Amino acid sequence: MIAAALLAGLVVAHPAPARAQATSLLTLEVCNESGRDTTVAASFIEPGDTRWVTRGWFAVSNGGCIIVGSTNNANFYMYAETLNDGDLNWGGDHTLCVQYPGPFTRYEVNEGRTCESYEELVGFQPLRADQPGKYTWTLDP
Repeated sequence: MIAAALLAGLVVAHPAPARAQATSLLTLEVCNESGRDTTVAASFIEPGDTRWVTRGWFAVSNGGCIIVGSTNNANFYMYAETLNDGDLNWGGDHTLCVQYPGPFTRYEVNEGRTCESYEELVGFQPLRADQPGKYTWTLDP
């Protein structure tokens, strides 16, 4: 938690929207093959909007799949952790604010906005789709 507090002052910057195709929809799916139940948060630009939204927590049972959102933007971010204990996670170096226990929805209105006192900074995995349709992020052990 100390690391999260130290990182809270970092600037949150998203890349400029890069379209998969001008009018095509990208469905974001998470499949869980980790052997444990997980919970997922996702950050993306919804169709018809220009703001980044971060949403969580989506429960994904072991062996299951869930749709977490849709976008026209080829760039998006995901974070997952094991349900209840969070001792195993799938993330990256793109830090965003989340809220425990959730559910939560957070719009990124201003670049550089820091987390609120009730939020925590976690590292999301940057992802990119090369074509429209369904993008599946699979959680492996």
